[in-house]
Amino acid sequence: MIETATKQGIVIREIVDETTIHKLDTRPLEKALESIELPSYGTRIEKILFIVVALPPGSTIHKDEVVYDRRKRQLTLELNLDYSQVVKGTSSEVLGMAAKLFLGAFDVYLQLKILGFNSEIFKNDAMQLLNSKGILSNS
Repeated sequence: MIETATKQGIVIREIVDETTIHKLDTRPLEKALESIELPSYGTRIEKILFIVVALPPGSTIHKDEVVYDRRKRQLTLELNLDYSQVVKGTSSEVLGMAAKLFLGAFDVYLQLKILGFNSEIFKNDAMQLLNSKGILSNS
């Protein structure tokens, strides 16, 4: 996974294996969220990097992780989808699963208690956008 340092906003990437590579395409999710302007929610986050992992059970390389880097003003969400559900699901169902995982991550984020970013309003706005694009109804 290669990430450009200059891209701001919401960046979504996936880590997959040969079984899930054709099931998980996060481009529609990133496209749906591109109209969100992070500065509208506060000054503490300039970039959200969401890494969706779809690897078999037992893969210890990628653990669920929510990290805030104050210096970069970046929130990194690295989260695993249920591998068996990804394998069984259609690509639109898997996209819906990824969208729900993204939104659910903000419940974890709230525990970090970072001032200067209204995550509740952000989550509600993102949910409305994803609903309007039909992405959440796919899972």
